[in-house]
Amino acid sequence: MRTMLDVFRDAVARAPGTEVFGASMAELDAASDAFAAALLDRGFLFGDRLAIAAPDGPNLVIAVVGAWKAGGSAVLADPAASTAELIGLLTESHATVLFSEHDGAHDAVVAHTDVHTVIAGADHLRDLLVLHAGEQPLASAPDAEAIAVDTTTQGAMASAATANRADRIGRLAFAMTAPGGDQR
Repeated sequence: MRTMLDVFRDAVARAPGTEVFGASMAELDAASDAFAAALLDRGFLFGDRLAIAAPDGPNLVIAVVGAWKAGGSAVLADPAASTAELIGLLTESHATVLFSEHDGAHDAVVAHTDVHTVIAGADHLRDLLVLHAGEQPLASAPDAEAIAVDTTTQGAMASAATANRADRIGRLAFAMTAPGGDQR
């Protein structure tokens, strides 16, 4: 069974210089390796979920693909969600790690959810990528099953923003598989 990670790796092999969100596929691949290594270093386990509250762009791709490489899945959160909405999403999804591009206080999120690690702010992400540059992630399960982006939430958490982000991830997957890397 082919996974989205397989599709990503094929796209990198086929066209490493193709630009997606202003970065080459090869750069996104290397950065997602470093991010996956950082996740594993912080206790991320096979099957864990990474909640991502980041706008569309290279950091979103790095986080999603990094979660896959670490043996987990990604839960996409609206970066403009209130603390209460974020707590609701994290509670329902059982995410154990939160990546947020905002440096805001995340104490309430950690206190009321399964989240044990918060990677907050673009500077923190950049520092992690430098620290783990060149590392190849080794997921904690040798026989990883298909891993998908978890873009669904239950009840009131489903939103047009989540659906829009899921559509953009789908377009990214199409761009990676289409000849010439069309980004539509």
